[in-house]
Amino acid sequence: MALDRFWSNGPLGVIARHAGSADAAADFAVRARRHTTRLSIKVAMLALGLAIVMWVVITLVGRHEQDAALASARIEGSNLTAALADEVEQTLTTVDRAMAMLADEARDDPAHLDLYQIRTQLAVLGRPIVQGALIDAEGKLRASTLLNRTEPIDFSDREHFRVHLDGKQHGLFISKPVVGRVSRRVTIQLSRRVEKADGTFLGVVVFSLLPEALTTMYRHLDLGEHGVVSLIGLDGILRARFHPGESTAAETTEGPAIWRPDLAPSEAITFVRRSQIDQVPRLVTLRRLASYPLLVAVGLGLDDVLAVSHTQTWLVRGTGVALTILLGGLTGLLVRELWRRTYREIELAAEQARLQAANAAVSAERVKLAAANLELQASSERAEAANRAKSRFLAQMSHELRTPLHAIIGFAEIIKDQRTRPQPGAPLSDYATQIWTAGRSLLETINAILDIARLDAGTAQLAETTVRIADVVRTGIAAVRSHAQARQIALETDLARDLPALRADAAKLRQILVCLLGNAVRFSPPGGDVVVSAHADPDDGVILAITDSGIGMSDAEIAVALEPFGQVEGVLSRSAGGTGLGLPLAKRLAELHGGSLRIRSTVGSGTTVEVLIPPRRVIRQPAVADEAPGAVA
Repeated sequence: MALDRFWSNGPLGVIARHAGSADAAADFAVRARRHTTRLSIKVAMLALGLAIVMWVVITLVGRHEQDAALASARIEGSNLTAALADEVEQTLTTVDRAMAMLADEARDDPAHLDLYQIRTQLAVLGRPIVQGALIDAEGKLRASTLLNRTEPIDFSDREHFRVHLDGKQHGLFISKPVVGRVSRRVTIQLSRRVEKADGTFLGVVVFSLLPEALTTMYRHLDLGEHGVVSLIGLDGILRARFHPGESTAAETTEGPAIWRPDLAPSEAITFVRRSQIDQVPRLVTLRRLASYPLLVAVGLGLDDVLAVSHTQTWLVRGTGVALTILLGGLTGLLVRELWRRTYREIELAAEQARLQAANAAVSAERVKLAAANLELQASSERAEAANRAKSRFLAQMSHELRTPLHAIIGFAEIIKDQRTRPQPGAPLSDYATQIWTAGRSLLETINAILDIARLDAGTAQLAETTVRIADVVRTGIAAVRSHAQARQIALETDLARDLPALRADAAKLRQILVCLLGNAVRFSPPGGDVVVSAHADPDDGVILAITDSGIGMSDAEIAVALEPFGQVEGVLSRSAGGTGLGLPLAKRLAELHGGSLRIRSTVGSGTTVEVLIPPRRVIRQPAVADEAPGAVA
């Protein structure tokens, strides 16, 4: 029977059929091996599932990285094409204005237009202009900024001349790159029609521009090894192709139509395309200029765009391979450990059964020791709390009891000395008054201590009668009036006229009010005021509130003040004195009536203490207050 508990609750989760018999151990071993086999299969399946999930995540991460890289490249391409389009458009606008000015001069006086003489004026337009020329209506060169004397050069076969013959081309025309017959350089020809007011064709103003001078921004761009910037006409013919970072443009000769997009002005599109020039796949962003028939294209090599994502993907895949190998190794080790532990548990089952009984006994002893330790700790804490309470009580009472006793003894000695050394005019009645006052204070302190003790012991009883709140307030104010007048503090009341009568102990209610009023007067500055208010509340019964304009308390200080002999540290509180029993006594007396005490206070702004008398003590026939609200002292 020793193996019974272990087999029924052992870590393998198998149960012996006949514990204690010779066949029970063999049966346990067979079923333990079967159980471990099933568990090994589950572990292997779990490892396989984890590997599959891991590789799915790796695949998704790789795709996400690639998509993120492409999205970032699309944004970069869009920003670059916008900046390049703006630069090219500003260059073309400047040149177009100069051409319009020359066209006006050619229309007004074509015979005396000498471009060679005004070439210095055109130089201020910048480097893009290689040549400015005027071609007449027959296609002959009439004037040039490169020639002092015009030569009979025929341009009638040139596209930038012929496009203006039928008058359908309006505004600026941008030609394909050609080798200039005057400049002998590869340039883009910008032409504008010159005609009379009646529409008669007079000729064409032509400006020859270097393609690489249309934009200089490409020289400062880092678009990677395979990045290019291209300028394409709306006919799909390449105008210029730049490699950012190089000093000159490349491949700016006329080429085949590579793209015929249908884009609105300033519209941009992004696509992946393999270049017909160098067969490099690129992510191309194409943007049409807002005012001219020209497209700006920024092509970022796909290998450059995806280089970082490919590196990260390979790193993640390498990590995945390592984790897969590690997972496989750990799975093998885990299965091996399962079988090792199975054999060991079969061998040690009987020993563990015996140890289980010993462990149960030890556990029971530990429970007992723990309970004894908790009880000892609680006793120690109660003893420490009692010592602290005793020390606080002795420290407080050493002052509160000695002060009136010293006064009594001192004035009694003065009176005694009158028998042996009479002094004429000695104020014996004043001495007696001082003795009476000190004795009264001593009696009140002792009574408060006894009241607290009775309340804590649960022996205090209520002498219940029908009580009117107005009567309690009147007698309570009368008890502290002299103290309030001495400190120049006004006592006011604010009693609702429909206050009901209460079934309560009138003396204890008065004691609550006197304790709270005494504190309010004691901790209010001279010239302050204390207000006693009361009103009925459907939920709380009757609420009696005392509000002062004193020093106020924080939440932590309120907690201290509610403890017996607890006093809030401060200049005014220490100078005001007191035993620290007023608030605790008022709280316990309120609770004795089934009510509670609620304090709202702000440091420096006064305190409001509310005594909540429960509805079960309210007598439903209202008693009209015979004192109207107002000042009473």
